[in-house]
Amino acid sequence: MVNFRNIAIHAYPGLSENLVHKFLQENINDFKDFLKYVQKI
Repeated sequence: MVNFRNIAIHAYPGLSENLVHKFLQENINDFKDFLKYVQKI
């Protein structure tokens, strides 16, 4: 997820919807884990 964050921050103008979609599909469990953590706060 850190790699994606770096791309999103430093290459934002070149960030495509396809890249975001692909990343979400391949890393959905990371986001689910993050949401579980946030819900506990």
